[in-house]
Amino acid sequence: MPTQTGRDTRRAPTLDYLHNLRIPSKTSMFDDTTLLTLAIEKSVGNNHELILDPDRFAAAIGAAQIPTRPLTDDEIKAIEPSLDFTPFKYPEGNTFREQVESVLPQSPDMFPLDSGLRDAVIHLLQRLMLGLPSDFDPCQFYPGLDPISSSLFALSYIAREVGTPIRWPQELYKPPKRDGLSRWRILTIRPDGALSGRKHSFADGIRSGIRALRSDALWQVIDLLRDATRPVILDQKSVSRAVGVSRGDTKRILRSMEHLVTERFLISMQHIGLRHRCIFSKRKRLPWPIRSLYEHIELSGSDHLSARFYLEPLESEEPDEPLAISFDAHTEVVSFRMDLFNRFSKKGEEIGTWSHAAMEPETTKTPRPKGWLYQTTSSAHKGCAPSEPIQDLLSVLWTHRGSARQRMKLLSLFEYPGSSWRTHLHDLIKAGTVSFIYHPSLEYCALPDGILVAAWNGSRAEIDDVGLWLCRSFAYVRLLKGDTGLVAVIRLHEGTSGFLAPVIDSEMDRRGLEYFSAVPEKQSTYYMTALGRLYSPIEERWRDPWKT
Repeated sequence: MPTQTGRDTRRAPTLDYLHNLRIPSKTSMFDDTTLLTLAIEKSVGNNHELILDPDRFAAAIGAAQIPTRPLTDDEIKAIEPSLDFTPFKYPEGNTFREQVESVLPQSPDMFPLDSGLRDAVIHLLQRLMLGLPSDFDPCQFYPGLDPISSSLFALSYIAREVGTPIRWPQELYKPPKRDGLSRWRILTIRPDGALSGRKHSFADGIRSGIRALRSDALWQVIDLLRDATRPVILDQKSVSRAVGVSRGDTKRILRSMEHLVTERFLISMQHIGLRHRCIFSKRKRLPWPIRSLYEHIELSGSDHLSARFYLEPLESEEPDEPLAISFDAHTEVVSFRMDLFNRFSKKGEEIGTWSHAAMEPETTKTPRPKGWLYQTTSSAHKGCAPSEPIQDLLSVLWTHRGSARQRMKLLSLFEYPGSSWRTHLHDLIKAGTVSFIYHPSLEYCALPDGILVAAWNGSRAEIDDVGLWLCRSFAYVRLLKGDTGLVAVIRLHEGTSGFLAPVIDSEMDRRGLEYFSAVPEKQSTYYMTALGRLYSPIEERWRDPWKT
């Protein structure tokens, strides 16, 4: 079992392990990244450790080992055009490694020497120069790659697939990303997911430059999935039908969709006797105990320094927290306006950037554009706590933000019986307890910035109206709303929060609502254990988190 002082990675995740973590204690503070990392380590197994070993990696992918001899001038000239790899200075050295290292930044501030990052980048560039096998799968964890190496190989592959290959010399010599860039969790079990985001901001900077929506195939696959009435596992047949390409290209596109498409499940909390509690505090530090917390966002640019989101029974009274804003919410909305992406050349707009509709005339009666993906939870039915197996399934579905195939793998890693979860999921969707949406993976859509907006003390109609305006105006919005308040987390193109925040403030002032807006700095999530921490198996009902 994990201890209060550290994480025991020898314990592989199972449903029993998840149950033990739910017991209110310091181990309950393990966030989703930690639990997904345990799942990744379990999927890798005992066959290899996640450490960098170039020779072992070469053997695993069936490639020649990296030579020690230096590349000739002719070899270097042949490589440069194919990789967009024109270094700022000519490679020098007596070995291949020395040649690659000579073109890297030497400043420790730009390129930390003690993180393993330099070795990972050198190995990546060497392997890219020599070439990768055509069947190389970036969704796998290969022997001989450490977490950051796996992430960088995946990012290189994705960027090239969507037509925005990484120009490594330019990328390596960029100044470090500004401190204000929001740090979002990546809740998947793929190589460029939970494991890679734990330590390395370098990968975040590369990731934020990928423009996934430049891929025609992604638009076509999302169009295939947008009206799905049940979860869809993409296969070569469905991709071929959506994209209309040859069998060889279909396999390649299917592989890239494992990264580029996110399956997102929403839970209608009222169906299971719960609602959301939104608290905005002037304290940044997370209070103990965490009770039924499932998300914590540190904020800047406002008197309110943190946003906390909890679950509570429908009959709970409002918690008493001085100097904090608090309201309940019963509806969750996810809105993704793909149509605001500047996919083609437009006058005054750069391809690959995002527009916004915040200052356009309101057209509430106009049908949503085809590129506007939208999903909301149902709040018509009020129920009670489901059985523990259903809670387990809901916990995994609620946490994971990746492909359908990765979600199935995660359930398998937690040893959830396949026949059971398929039946339960079908019933939950049919009852309206669970809904889902397929949208492009946010981390590859050039939306690294963010704004959080909270509004309260409005009428139900006013809250609904401002929620619609926010969803209509911006590329991606996740919204929680109740009868008198709402909170929206908005994702934005890098560098745009500074001039879009005043636009939001002006609109809120015009509507006469009490509100504040802030910049999200860091997100932490605890979705996986939230339901379990709230449930009392002895009483077979939800606890009131504010009375325990």
